[in-house]
Amino acid sequence: MHKLKNITAGPKGARLADGSLVHIAPGTVEEDLDIAKEELAVLKKTGWFQIDGAIKDEPEAKTDDAEALAYLERAETAEGALTAANAEIEALKAKLAEAGKAGGKA
Repeated sequence: MHKLKNITAGPKGARLADGSLVHIAPGTVEEDLDIAKEELAVLKKTGWFQIDGAIKDEPEAKTDDAEALAYLERAETAEGALTAANAEIEALKAKLAEAGKAGGKA
């Protein structure tokens, strides 16, 4: 189990061993996280987290880290698209509920 602290100015996410994504707000700590060894290596390379109480020695990504950073960017982009889609679903549900209320008053 691991402890992550987001040491950036923006929200970040980390993939857990079960495939779920934990969101970590700036400056906050999430504890008892089950993170796969491969994902932990990726998280260390980003420099975004204080991991298990120790800040990574080399916070800037190296050129050989480009693939890992690209993976994280794709995950964050997908997460943003999912958030937008969920917001649209909620807006449509509200419109549907409103239409149902208007239809029932006739």
